[in-house]
Amino acid sequence: MAGIDDYRAVELRGRIASADRHGLISLLYAELLDALARAAGAAARGDREATSRAAARALSVLAALTDSLDADRGGEVAAILGSLYARSVSATIAAMRTLDVSALRTVHARIADVAAAWASIAPDRRP
Repeated sequence: MAGIDDYRAVELRGRIASADRHGLISLLYAELLDALARAAGAAARGDREATSRAAARALSVLAALTDSLDADRGGEVAAILGSLYARSVSATIAAMRTLDVSALRTVHARIADVAAAWASIAPDRRP
């Protein structure tokens, strides 16, 4: 498994190096969704260690997304996203402790909705 993780890390570094700001946020959403899916899968198997590892990755990405918010320029949208990220952190931590697959899937679904909306406003998709 370490080989796959090493490959993913190298591939991600390459994508980060060539991404613009919008692309970086898209990469964070993709990483977050992947981590949440891995956490839910591990929780469903009862694998605490893998759940904790994946949830820790999700929490790290949520912190990066929170840090990326600009309240001055983003106004109400930034506040709403900040609230969503904070609730997602709390839910992920609680789900990690109890192996709550349903809670992890709920967080995943909410983030997937935001990620889809973000993708729809990509600079290359604007008229």
